[in-house]
Amino acid sequence: MFIFALIEVVKEYISVTKKHITLLLVKTL
Repeated sequence: MFIFALIEVVKEYISVTKKHITLLLVKTL
């Protein structure tokens, strides 16, 4: 169970990071 929870956390972290990167790119452009 712990592994699955960890995977979910990683997925959330990646999606949030992608959003931040996109916002930074938009601001830069």
